[in-house]
Amino acid sequence: MSVNNNAMHALLERQEQEQKHLAAAAQMAWEKCREVGDQLLSPYNGEYENAPKDVKKMLSQLRQNYMEEWSSIGKLTNLMKERHEREREELVRKNLILEKLRQAKENNRNKSRDRER
Repeated sequence: MSVNNNAMHALLERQEQEQKHLAAAAQMAWEKCREVGDQLLSPYNGEYENAPKDVKKMLSQLRQNYMEEWSSIGKLTNLMKERHEREREELVRKNLILEKLRQAKENNRNKSRDRER
Protein backbone atom coordinates (compact mmCIF):
# COMPACT_ATOMS: atom_id res chain seq x y z
CA MET A 1 0.00 0.00 0.00
CA SER A 2 1.42 3.38 -0.95
CA VAL A 3 1.93 6.20 1.52
CA ASN A 4 -1.10 7.97 0.03
CA ASN A 5 -3.25 4.88 0.43
CA ASN A 6 -1.94 4.34 3.96
CA ALA A 7 -2.84 7.90 4.92
CA MET A 8 -6.34 7.57 3.46
CA HIS A 9 -6.82 4.20 5.13
CA ALA A 10 -5.74 5.64 8.50
CA LEU A 11 -8.05 8.63 8.02
CA LEU A 12 -11.01 6.40 7.16
CA GLU A 13 -10.34 4.18 10.17
CA ARG A 14 -10.18 7.22 12.48
CA GLN A 15 -13.39 8.59 11.00
CA GLU A 16 -15.10 5.23 11.47
CA GLN A 17 -14.09 5.27 15.15
CA GLU A 18 -15.49 8.78 15.50
CA GLN A 19 -18.77 7.59 13.99
CA LYS A 20 -18.90 4.74 16.49
CA HIS A 21 -18.21 7.15 19.36
CA LEU A 22 -20.97 9.44 18.15
CA ALA A 23 -23.37 6.51 17.93
CA ALA A 24 -22.49 5.49 21.50
CA ALA A 25 -22.98 9.06 22.71
CA ALA A 26 -26.31 9.24 20.89
CA GLN A 27 -27.40 6.03 22.63
CA MET A 28 -26.44 7.49 26.02
CA ALA A 29 -28.34 10.68 25.20
CA TRP A 30 -31.38 8.62 24.20
CA GLU A 31 -31.21 6.69 27.47
CA LYS A 32 -31.13 9.98 29.38
CA CYS A 33 -34.07 11.24 27.32
CA ARG A 34 -36.02 8.08 28.17
CA GLU A 35 -35.17 8.44 31.87
CA VAL A 36 -36.46 12.00 31.92
CA GLY A 37 -39.55 10.88 30.02
CA ASP A 38 -40.15 8.08 32.51
CA GLN A 39 -39.80 10.56 35.39
CA LEU A 40 -42.29 12.91 33.77
CA LEU A 41 -44.75 10.05 33.25
CA SER A 42 -44.29 8.39 36.64
CA PRO A 43 -47.12 10.37 38.31
CA TYR A 44 -49.42 9.09 35.54
CA ASN A 45 -48.65 5.37 35.92
CA GLY A 46 -46.00 5.67 33.20
CA GLU A 47 -48.72 6.05 30.58
CA TYR A 48 -48.42 8.77 27.96
CA GLU A 49 -52.18 8.69 27.40
CA ASN A 50 -52.82 9.52 31.08
CA ALA A 51 -50.49 12.55 31.09
CA PRO A 52 -51.86 16.09 30.83
CA LYS A 53 -51.22 18.18 27.73
CA ASP A 54 -48.35 20.15 29.28
CA VAL A 55 -46.46 16.93 30.12
CA LYS A 56 -47.14 15.55 26.65
CA LYS A 57 -45.82 18.80 25.22
CA MET A 58 -42.64 18.52 27.33
CA LEU A 59 -42.15 14.93 26.19
CA SER A 60 -42.66 15.92 22.59
CA GLN A 61 -40.15 18.75 22.95
CA LEU A 62 -37.67 16.43 24.66
CA ARG A 63 -37.86 13.94 21.79
CA GLN A 64 -37.70 16.68 19.19
CA ASN A 65 -34.58 18.14 20.82
CA TYR A 66 -32.99 14.72 20.84
CA MET A 67 -33.78 14.13 17.17
CA GLU A 68 -32.50 17.56 16.12
CA GLU A 69 -29.23 17.04 17.96
CA TRP A 70 -28.47 13.32 17.91
CA SER A 71 -30.38 11.52 15.14
CA SER A 72 -28.83 10.33 11.88
CA ILE A 73 -30.05 13.58 10.31
CA GLY A 74 -29.31 15.69 13.38
CA LYS A 75 -26.88 18.55 13.84
CA LEU A 76 -24.02 16.52 15.31
CA THR A 77 -24.12 13.86 12.60
CA ASN A 78 -24.24 16.45 9.84
CA LEU A 79 -21.36 18.43 11.35
CA MET A 80 -19.28 15.28 11.62
CA LYS A 81 -20.11 14.23 8.04
CA GLU A 82 -19.14 17.67 6.74
CA ARG A 83 -15.88 17.64 8.70
CA HIS A 84 -15.04 14.13 7.53
CA GLU A 85 -15.66 15.13 3.93
CA ARG A 86 -13.41 18.20 4.31
CA GLU A 87 -10.67 16.03 5.86
CA ARG A 88 -10.83 13.55 2.98
CA GLU A 89 -10.80 16.34 0.39
CA GLU A 90 -7.83 17.97 2.12
CA LEU A 91 -5.91 14.70 2.14
CA VAL A 92 -6.61 14.18 -1.56
CA ARG A 93 -5.44 17.76 -2.28
CA LYS A 94 -2.25 17.23 -0.28
CA ASN A 95 -1.59 13.95 -2.06
CA LEU A 96 -2.10 15.60 -5.46
CA ILE A 97 0.33 18.37 -4.55
CA LEU A 98 2.89 15.85 -3.31
CA GLU A 99 2.49 13.81 -6.49
CA LYS A 100 2.96 16.93 -8.65
CA LEU A 101 6.08 17.86 -6.68
CA ARG A 102 7.43 14.32 -7.00
CA GLN A 103 6.72 14.35 -10.73
CA ALA A 104 8.38 17.76 -11.16
CA LYS A 105 11.44 16.53 -9.27
CA GLU A 106 11.56 13.43 -11.45
CA ASN A 107 11.27 15.56 -14.60
CA ASN A 108 14.09 17.83 -13.41
CA ARG A 109 16.26 14.80 -12.70
CA ASN A 110 15.57 13.44 -16.18
CA LYS A 111 16.39 16.80 -17.79
CA SER A 112 19.67 16.96 -15.86
CA ARG A 113 20.60 13.47 -17.04
CA ASP A 114 19.77 14.39 -20.62
CA ARG A 115 21.99 17.48 -20.43
CA GLU A 116 24.87 15.44 -19.03
CA ARG A 117 24.80 13.08 -22.02
